[in-house]
This record gives sequence, structure tokens and C-alpha cells, in this order.
Amino acid sequence: MFPSRRMRTFQRPAPLRRSSRAVLIMCLALVAVAAFVLTQREAAASRARVQGTTTPATQSAQSKARPFVPGEILVRFRGESAGLAAEAAVASLTAVEGGEIPVRIERARGLEIVRGLRLARVSAAETERALTALRARPDVLYAEPNYVRHKLSVPNDPQYPQQWAFKNNTQFGGGPGADIDAEQAWDITKGDHSVVVGVVDEGIDINHQDLQSNIWTNAGEIAGNGIDDDGNGYVDDVHGWDFFHNDASVYDGTPSESGIEATDAHGTHVAGIIGAAGNNGVGIASINWQVAQRAATCPCRYQPSRA
Repeated sequence: MFPSRRMRTFQRPAPLRRSSRAVLIMCLALVAVAAFVLTQREAAASRARVQGTTTPATQSAQSKARPFVPGEILVRFRGESAGLAAEAAVASLTAVEGGEIPVRIERARGLEIVRGLRLARVSAAETERALTALRARPDVLYAEPNYVRHKLSVPNDPQYPQQWAFKNNTQFGGGPGADIDAEQAWDITKGDHSVVVGVVDEGIDINHQDLQSNIWTNAGEIAGNGIDDDGNGYVDDVHGWDFFHNDASVYDGTPSESGIEATDAHGTHVAGIIGAAGNNGVGIASINWQVAQRAATCPCRYQPSRA
């Protein structure tokens, strides 16, 4: 009995299907091999970076770019036994360019959380050479300077989390980071009382608990004696001058007033943004935690209708 035309139609391509399947398997195998090779190559490069196979010049430049403790090197040996052996036996390092570098390897407090990690102490002047020598040792996994770390300057003022202009966490909408990066700036400086800032605005409540420590005082004037002691043309201008009323009273508000309509509220508010005492556990933070605000050559008192 012969197969039907329909059966022959389906039987003939069978070898072709098997061939296609074999080609597909070979392609997948090649892709897998290529992926494995690339992964191993990247892993080798990563190990090389950890082991310090970059050039000494590059490593030296990287070390100098960040502050570290001179004479202290964090070195991780290849296992705890290698670390113990180095503690007991290593008293000097052979410099790559020749000569010996005295060293003391010790197990400092806190380093035990990383197996094989030790602190190497050398003279401050030999820090860079000792780094290069340690990185060249076969029993060392990596060595790096003991970099100086600083905690972020985040004030403890209770209303700081609401000050989105300093750090925007989308607490009132808007995108994260839509702020002035104040915390990064505070890591560099928090201001200085030697800097005098004049506020051209309404008066300032110089007795406000968040402003008192940052109000400028005229050292050349004796308060309340009715005399222009510093000879600048303004009598008793201890904290500045009120150009609207032409007197030395730089704040005309009263304790019973509150809110944005209170006397001199706006000038006090502006002074708070510029220089409220920071990290004092009171009120808000300011751009300058420490500053001297001069309240009247600036701030000048004004009325909205005359501004």
C-alpha cells in the first residue's frame, strides 16, 4: 500500500525540520558561550580593579582626590590567616622602586567584621609609597587610604522637614530634588558670624528665639546713651536703623500680634530664611546657620503703598 499524496506532503519536509532545529541549537550554544566569555572577561577586569592593577600614577591621583588620614592604610589580606601572619611577621614593606618602609599591621577595633581586614600604620610621608607596596603583595586583596567620612549636615530644627526649598522630598508635591541642594552646601559651610548681611525689608524681631544669636551688634555704639558713638550719623544704631521712622528701633511689633499681617512679619520672615539659627532644635533652619544680620541701614522699614 502506497502512502497518499497528503501523507507524502507532510513527510518530505521532515529532514528540513530536523536541520533547522540543529541550526537553532547551535546558534543558542554560540550565544551562551559568548555570554559566558564576556561575563568572565568582566569578572577578571573587576578583580583586577580590586587587586589594584591600575597604574601607580592613577592610584596616587585617586588617593589625593579625597581627604584621608596620613599614615593609615586599610588593607585586606586574602583570608584571616594571611592577616594574622602579617600581624606577626611583617615589620617593613619593600617599596616598588626599592628600599624598605617600616610598617605596623594591627587589628583595629571594628575591622573584625570583614575577614582579613587590617590597619597598616606607616609614617605620614610614606603613605603613598606604602599603598603601592601593599597593592603589589600577592597576599593582599586590596589596600586603600583611611578616607575621612563626614555625616550629612541635616539640622534638627522641628520644621525643617517642611522646608521643601532646602530639600524637596515631594512633601508638598513637585519633583524630588527641586530644591537648592542645601544639605550638600551645609557639608561645605554653614555660614560664619564674621559675615554681615543687611536685610532691606520691614523690621526684624531681634529678640526672636530663632534669630537672637544671629543678629548683628554694632560694637562701636553704646546702647541707650543718646550719643552717636561711632560717628556714622545715626544715634544708638546698635542693631541697625529704621529709615521709615528715622530711629534706632528696628522692630515695632508686639507680643499680641501674630500671622502674616503682624507688624514687621515680612522682614522677620525674610531674616529667618537668611539666618535663623540652624540645628538648635527650634523652629526652622536657614541658609546660614551662623551669620550676623544687620537690621537697619538694612532692614529699611517700608509700607506697601510706598514701596
